[in-house]
Amino acid sequence: ILALLTFGTACSKFEDMSKNPYALYDAPSESFVHPIMFKTQYSLINVFRSSTALLMQYGVSTNSEVSSRVIDNYNIPEATTDDIWSTLYLQWGNAVQMHQKAIEENDPAMQAVALILKSFLITHISDTYGDVPFTEAGQLVLKEDEGVYSTHYDTQKDIYREVICMLEDANEMLGATDKIQFSAVCDKVYNGEFDKWRRFGNSLYARVLMRIAMKVFEEDEGVLELDDKWE
Repeated sequence: ILALLTFGTACSKFEDMSKNPYALYDAPSESFVHPIMFKTQYSLINVFRSSTALLMQYGVSTNSEVSSRVIDNYNIPEATTDDIWSTLYLQWGNAVQMHQKAIEENDPAMQAVALILKSFLITHISDTYGDVPFTEAGQLVLKEDEGVYSTHYDTQKDIYREVICMLEDANEMLGATDKIQFSAVCDKVYNGEFDKWRRFGNSLYARVLMRIAMKVFEEDEGVLELDDKWE
């Protein structure tokens, strides 16, 4: 009986004992902002230094033995853009989780910031690879035990249509909020000021429109239809 009581007590406390007391198992949506922004910008700078800077001859290899095989000699390896995929999709998953958390908190302003971050990330990914996973990407953490580990690829045209809608929604939500800012500790770029986030979202919106403008004129005579699917 004593052994059973001891075993039962141990089992009842197992969940508490198995958790790291120093790890975060839950966090407010605003706490996602700085890690996403920092790691995304860090990754993009690394990609620039390791590829674009070399192709522009901003920097070149001084090792004559390998100079014929390096990117600054226009010998471009297939893995040159791997970092965009492997690092930005990690942050995409964080942005998806941040958006879900903001919905649970019933916080439209933070939902808007999450939509801007999602738009920022997916445009960089799609600009690099074209058709990529989008609507189902980053959903694993939200699906819990469904065991679905694959996603379909969305077309770049559909991705940009959805980005336009996300940025319009973000602009509308930030325009309607009474909040001035969130914690500056969680945002080292804009100090948590929603007005600056709205400006960033609108700048990204203009960039997206400029990127698709010629394609829209070529394919759709200058009219990009956003039917019920995208509203």
